[in-house]
Amino acid sequence: MKKLPLFIVSFVIALIIWVGVSLSYEYYYTLSLPLKITNLGNEFAVAEELPERMTIKLKARGWKLAALLASGNNEFLIDARKDTGKITLKVANAVDENSWLTSDIQVLEYQPSVINLKLERLIWKSVPVLPEIENSFKSGYGLAGKIMIQPDSVTVAGAKSYIERLRYLTTEKYVFENLSSQTTELIPVDYPKHISVFPQSVSVTIDAQKIVDKEFQDIPVAILDVPGDRQVLIIPDKITVGVEGGVSLLGSMDPANIKAELHYKEIIADSLGFVFPKITVPQYLRVVSQKPERLRYILKKF
Repeated sequence: MKKLPLFIVSFVIALIIWVGVSLSYEYYYTLSLPLKITNLGNEFAVAEELPERMTIKLKARGWKLAALLASGNNEFLIDARKDTGKITLKVANAVDENSWLTSDIQVLEYQPSVINLKLERLIWKSVPVLPEIENSFKSGYGLAGKIMIQPDSVTVAGAKSYIERLRYLTTEKYVFENLSSQTTELIPVDYPKHISVFPQSVSVTIDAQKIVDKEFQDIPVAILDVPGDRQVLIIPDKITVGVEGGVSLLGSMDPANIKAELHYKEIIADSLGFVFPKITVPQYLRVVSQKPERLRYILKKF
């Protein structure tokens, strides 16, 4: 047991020596880095999407590669030189902008080796954001209102030709699962990387409520487009309508928002002696029953 500490010390020293010797050798490494265009100035922007990343094949001693990877915050910079229009930039000429590419790191290959830029005047405008979402509800629950987005629009900035054509953006795809109450999530806006967006996330709210049924009695049946020399009597002229929807939404609904309607031309075209009124209810509610289902009528001419 007395020899165990000595063994551990010897092992650690040997390991340090082995690592030191190994890192002194030269190695090849392929590095993938985010691509960033600099020196655009305040009045210009990139008009087309560029590769998001640069792939660089390097040769360097192990300790240098280890230090480079450990830094973890590198990106590949290319200077646009405040040029305008279409320009071609050779990636190999961008070494000076990337201070992490020191003289003891040899670059063997760039991919892509050339970046084609189209620079245009920078403009701003506001565009709406549409939700790109899917949702599922707990058994017995459902959507009880409009999906709300806050803010419902964002400011976009970019090249004139692109921004002028842009009509809207969407959120990133998001799935709401097993909803049983009002739920709000902060969801990033999905946008191409050659434009700027503010804010970059929006709040999306879904109102999920328990779904219930309720009957509304004495809903009047309206006859539309009756000629001045005609009279139509509907029997009965009031009906009972069963409606399904969210418990809070249904509980606060005014029965006057339920419409039962017949068009005169539908009555004239009837050959059975009875008609079926068209019933409409507010959005996010659903008609589930009508009593009676069919109505008789009497036509009178003056």
